[in-house]
This record gives sequence, structure tokens and C-alpha cells, in this order.
Amino acid sequence: MKKRLLSGLTLLALLLQCLLLPAFAEPTDAPADPTEPSASETAADPTNAPADTTEPSAADATEPETAAPAENGTLAVDRGNENVAYLYSALNPAVIRSIKHIIECAHNAGIEAGMCGEAAADERMIPLLLNFGLDEFSVTVSRVLETRKEIASWSSKEVKEITENVMNYSEEKEVSNYLSDCIAKE
Repeated sequence: MKKRLLSGLTLLALLLQCLLLPAFAEPTDAPADPTEPSASETAADPTNAPADTTEPSAADATEPETAAPAENGTLAVDRGNENVAYLYSALNPAVIRSIKHIIECAHNAGIEAGMCGEAAADERMIPLLLNFGLDEFSVTVSRVLETRKEIASWSSKEVKEITENVMNYSEEKEVSNYLSDCIAKE
């Protein structure tokens, strides 16, 4: 794995690449194989249509777990705008799915993923971030010891179970309440 951490701009670029760019890709009329007719040629002359000999398989079905966060809904909130800032929460299921997806994309690209800020130090987020495989937690000096203690307190079995439950919630309040209960039990 490359020893490179994601900066804010790199993270944004990776997010755009993984989530948004495929949505803007234009379908091409040109065939992949120049000997095959194009879509417009096939539509014009049905006798040129190649026979479809493949049968659909279970792998062709899109499963929620493998779907990109954009397909499940995302969240955009300007935290600097007092009129909408209250809508932002790192515990919003769309945000959690996006974080998971970004970490997966980074790892698939051979890049270590790090997170800085409030979410990395939020004791409720730590089990999720551990399960997602976050490589580096960057927190303020005043939160380093508490965050280390929180990270060390979780087993891989516990974080996996918590994450599986959280990924089934659709509301921020459900996630927040569940994670708060998990922290209180610890």
C-alpha cells in the first residue's frame, strides 16, 4: 500500500471520481468492436442486431451493499451557512455511506485513508471508522489520549456488529441513539 494519506483536496477529488464522474459519463454510440454495428445502425436495421446469448445471473442484480452511495442518496450541507448548518451531521446515514465508500476507493487505489476533524474524534464514529479500515485518525491535541483509549477499547467483532446495524438505519437520529447506547454500554 502506498504510504500516502488523503489531504482534503485529494479526498474531494477521489469523491468526485468515485461518486460523481460516472453519472456524467455520456453513452457513446460507437461500438466497442469496430466490426460490430453501432446502436443507431442496429436500431435502423433489426436484422443486424447481435443475438443475446447471455443469461442474467445473480451477480447482475445490484445489491444495496455494493451500490455506490450516490444511488442510496447523499447529503450536501454548507456548514458555514447558518440557515442550513443544523442539517449537517457526520452521523447522517448518507454521510456514513460516503465515508465508507471513500475509504474503500482509497484502499482500492493503494492509498491510505486518514480523517481529521470532529468526526475522527467523535467516540460514536470511532467503531464505524475502525470497521471501514480508516488508517489514520487526526485529532486535536486535547483529544489524542481519549481517542486512543476509545480506539483500543473496541474489538473487531464489536465494530463489525455495530457497523452492520448502523448501515441498516435510514435516519440520523436512529444512528445517533444507537451509537450513544453502544458507547454507554462500553
